[in-house]
Amino acid sequence: MGCRFEGGLWYVGVPTGLDGGIDGLIKEDKLGLDAIYIQAKRWDNGKSVGREKIQAFQGALAGVGARKGVFMTTSALLSKPVYTLSA
Repeated sequence: MGCRFEGGLWYVGVPTGLDGGIDGLIKEDKLGLDAIYIQAKRWDNGKSVGREKIQAFQGALAGVGARKGVFMTTSALLSKPVYTLSA
């Protein structure tokens, strides 16, 4: 786990392993009261992110009381996750 301060924001990683669906967070203010939680999936091009992964991330966000989250992937999103995110 590491952190760094850049551009007025704190970037904080979480330990690998059982992270509860959160891979990192960006603290938007000096007190760390407002944060953006990050989930990252590094998959080969042949595997796409399904709705269940997006919903699991939404559950992880709710579990920590988050208001903002970013889901990133090296693969593609299927159409149902895109609909889930925009609804």
